[in-house]
Amino acid sequence: MKTPTTPRLCKFLVAFLLAVPMLLPAANLTWDANTTTTGSQDGSGTWDNTAANWWNGTADVVWSGVTPDAALFGSGGAAGTVTLGANIVSGNITFNAGGVGNYAIAGGGFQLGLTNRTIFVSSSATINSDITGTAPILYHSGANAPYGTLTLGGNNTFTGGFTIGPNDGGSAPNTTAAVRATSGNAFGTGTITFNQQGSLTSPRLEVTGGITITNAIAATGRNNPSAAVVALSGANVLSGTFTRGAGGADFSIATEAANGLTLSGATGTGGVALGSAAGFPRNYILRGTGSGTVSGIIATGTGANNLGIVKAGSGTWTLSGANTFTNGTIVDGGTLTLDYSSQNNSKLPDVGPLTLGGGTLNLSGGSHTEVVVSTTIGAGNSSITRSSGTSTLRMNAITRNRGGVVDFGAASIADTDALNVNGILGGYATVAGSDWAMNSTGGADGAVTA
Repeated sequence: MKTPTTPRLCKFLVAFLLAVPMLLPAANLTWDANTTTTGSQDGSGTWDNTAANWWNGTADVVWSGVTPDAALFGSGGAAGTVTLGANIVSGNITFNAGGVGNYAIAGGGFQLGLTNRTIFVSSSATINSDITGTAPILYHSGANAPYGTLTLGGNNTFTGGFTIGPNDGGSAPNTTAAVRATSGNAFGTGTITFNQQGSLTSPRLEVTGGITITNAIAATGRNNPSAAVVALSGANVLSGTFTRGAGGADFSIATEAANGLTLSGATGTGGVALGSAAGFPRNYILRGTGSGTVSGIIATGTGANNLGIVKAGSGTWTLSGANTFTNGTIVDGGTLTLDYSSQNNSKLPDVGPLTLGGGTLNLSGGSHTEVVVSTTIGAGNSSITRSSGTSTLRMNAITRNRGGVVDFGAASIADTDALNVNGILGGYATVAGSDWAMNSTGGADGAVTA
């Protein structure tokens, strides 16, 4: 067989290189709303694949979308609305802080490539365009401006999942990367993941406007009291399952609106709403000034006694599902309502302790006897009430800590094994705010009466 001569081989290579377009590395391009002035200028405009309104450091160029390039917004001027005039393929997107106002992306659609993409927001920005693609999306706030908020309002269909990360390298206490959903499809079809790194950072998911989000939510590493999920306004529903992973202990969910948040579980009412994949104790803290409901199941995952519930803040949370968690329940503030009207079964674990630390435990509807293994009256003014129905609380043994008092809203809404001292449970317990409480039988499971 003949070996190709050097001239013939060179001609072949030249022809091949001319026929195949050269793929240049991805560039960092900065939005330029005014191409008549040298350099990148802020403002409104149209982002398409024909206009040369992207500054590459030397000149304005056309957005090709082939590489794909990284888009940067914010050069210190007045921000604006950028309308997509075509379906845009993009790499990473950065919204810089500074200047006047915040950028908004509207119209058309985004495809954020086929590999991991990151959205950086150092102040606030909105993307109302529809996001497509299979790439996982990671959202960060900037290292030097750690309180960025990204609002997503599009009918998004991307499948790679959405990770809410901490600030990118910042170390200030309570640095926050917040993402606000105004659309039920804001996160496409994948899992929403909290990428917590230590106790100083506190990424946050905000929901508003009465939307329903079906995505599963995974949380790892969080261990501070700030709310990870906040309902701001409207009657919102999270119908996916929350799962706790490794690291951290507490994960707070807050509602700041009346009926602001319902956690209905993966398949609606009856599915798992709050769960854990970790083998160590974890708490879900229900807080806020508004009201919310966990209608799905609160379920224990792997490991013994690995999931508990804490009610904090001045608002009201209601548990109405057939819960199976096995750790303790703490009511430190506001009202925790146990609703038996639709499912007349246990809301708290029989094997878990109950601690009242200044809040109200309310029984609503049904005729169930709610059993806890023991009850502690912690410091603060606590109360046990029944707003409707005939359900009762079986407190079993009662331990009272210094500074703790409890009032039973009416007689016979609870029973206890605690014995009377001088005819009453003690100076810490009253009925209807005026009479001393007593164990009516003086024995096990005696009704608490005046």
